[in-house]
Amino acid sequence: MADNNPGPQQQQQQQQQQPRDPLISVRDRLFHTLFFKLSLAYARGCPRPVRRVIEMMVLMKAIVCFLSLVYIHMAFARHPVQCLEDVKTTWPRDGILRVEIMKNAPEKYSVLESYEKERNLQLMQRQNEELFLTMFNVFAADG
Repeated sequence: MADNNPGPQQQQQQQQQQPRDPLISVRDRLFHTLFFKLSLAYARGCPRPVRRVIEMMVLMKAIVCFLSLVYIHMAFARHPVQCLEDVKTTWPRDGILRVEIMKNAPEKYSVLESYEKERNLQLMQRQNEELFLTMFNVFAADG
């Protein structure tokens, strides 16, 4: 009885035989070429001391970001979140639990007010986007 499941080598050969999308290879070659041209222009255009300063600044920024992530991880790992422990046994287990964390929340704040606040924020965001698009269209039409 023959085995119908191809082995790893047969799968790899089948993948190699399948033609790749020509647009993907064009895009890959384009980005490869742009990357090398930009890196050569950077290497030729910037003097070595300037390059060292730029690269040192990027390295320092990466190290600071990494250390801040480590600090945040350690701080949150030491102090687990317990703000919902008192309601853990009473919330319904079906559906979605909506939690809104606020500093100095009003006494009579309800879920409906939370939804209304969210709707107002979305409305303001849409208005800002429409204003931006209108201004963009005005400036684009002038050129």
